[in-house]
Amino acid sequence: MFKKICSFAVSFLMIFSLISSGISGGQKVYAEENKKTDASVKVDKSKKNVSNENKDKDINKITKDVNKKEDKEIKKEDKTSVNKEDKEVKEEDKTSVDKQENEETKKEDKINVDNEKDVEQKLNNEENKEEQEKLNADAVNKNEEDEKSVEAEELMKALQNANNEITSIKINEVTGNIKVGNKIELTVQDQNNKIIPNENLVFSVNDEKVGRMDEKLPNKFITLSSGTAVITAALKDKPEVKDTLKIDIKENTKHVSIRIEGYDHTILPTKEIDVPLYDISEDLGGASGSSATHSNGWDVSKFDNPTNAHAIVYALTHICKMHQQQEGESDGPNVFDFQDYGWSLYIAMIGGDREHDHQGMSGWMYNVNGSLPPVGCNGKPLEDGDNIVWYYGAYGFDNVFTRMESDKKVVRRGGKVNITLNGIQTTGCSGSDEVDKYDEVKTPVENAVILVNGEEYKVNDNVVKTDKNGKAVLKFNRKGKYVISAVRYRDNKIDIVRPEPIEITVR
Repeated sequence: MFKKICSFAVSFLMIFSLISSGISGGQKVYAEENKKTDASVKVDKSKKNVSNENKDKDINKITKDVNKKEDKEIKKEDKTSVNKEDKEVKEEDKTSVDKQENEETKKEDKINVDNEKDVEQKLNNEENKEEQEKLNADAVNKNEEDEKSVEAEELMKALQNANNEITSIKINEVTGNIKVGNKIELTVQDQNNKIIPNENLVFSVNDEKVGRMDEKLPNKFITLSSGTAVITAALKDKPEVKDTLKIDIKENTKHVSIRIEGYDHTILPTKEIDVPLYDISEDLGGASGSSATHSNGWDVSKFDNPTNAHAIVYALTHICKMHQQQEGESDGPNVFDFQDYGWSLYIAMIGGDREHDHQGMSGWMYNVNGSLPPVGCNGKPLEDGDNIVWYYGAYGFDNVFTRMESDKKVVRRGGKVNITLNGIQTTGCSGSDEVDKYDEVKTPVENAVILVNGEEYKVNDNVVKTDKNGKAVLKFNRKGKYVISAVRYRDNKIDIVRPEPIEITVR
């Protein structure tokens, strides 16, 4: 605004100067004319007035021109001033914006730099922490290694000193009967009756078919078969200092009775056998189930005593004269399929009766002394006097294990014999690690057909069956011996295990 006022004042002074100059010039011309001639004084008044009017017009014209020029200059100056002010304002705004952006950019750059420094510092701290932890761990490990090294050196020195002092050694005698499957830990003494550490001894056996030393415990002797084993123990650093021990190994057998019942016939009647502990690996086949794992075999070292697995294999191979099914061989009466799952053993087929032949749960099971063990046959050791029954169940666990009794074993012709058939049905077969812990329900077996010498027993052409109490009455008119058994069908499939037959003598 101040600039506009100053510009206006300058323009006013210029106009005033021009007007003053015009008036002075007119007066000067007029005086000269008066000096040149007096005649000009006599000029017509009208002419003088015209001249004055013209002068006024000139002055007005000049004034107008000056005013126009001033207006133009003022407008120009105003425009210039406005443009300049706008430019200055824009430049100020731009400068302000640029300054603000620069400040924000600097602030952001500072924040980024600070963040980068923080991240870098954190990384450095973590790296330093990890490095320190690693150094600490290395130091601990080094200390432990140093301690172990010192202990090892001290132990070696002690052993060397002991060896230097030992002049003779002796393997302590083993008392009692040694049987196949026994694991014996041997001890060795020096001439002063001090026990020598196993680390300072080397053991060997003359016949590894009879027995061998354990891989993990060098002083443990594992018996493998009957015979005589000679064990030698010698000082590691003085092999000439040694001793030997002779061990006589006897068979490890269990006396049991075993019966094998197929689906619709008896494969092996009750037979008493002595079951030895032996390597059954050669009598096993590959597993057909998906749960199979790698197997290292089933030699004597896996057992302490013979098991139900040994009993069934021994009965099938030595009594029934069957063999393990070979690859590509069909099921039949002279073969069995005993499968090795690595972690357990499983009977899949005996004498042509194979698992799942009748339904999903059908297959082979075994009963020991009237109970169904909830473990695989390899996990159930034998005891002298065990009564073992292997049977094929068309209904799996729902098959009823039966026992038959009679009030007489000897009768005269025409005499009556009362038969009672009871069943033991297994329930709660979810399995457990405990042996002989299945729940069992004892109940009379109703509607079972009585068999005499393998044929249905009839009276007046009517088949004799057990009543609701599991009872039936038999009568024989001829002398002789009669074998009594029973069978029952459900939905055209046998649902009971044939009982141990009873022999009746008629005189």
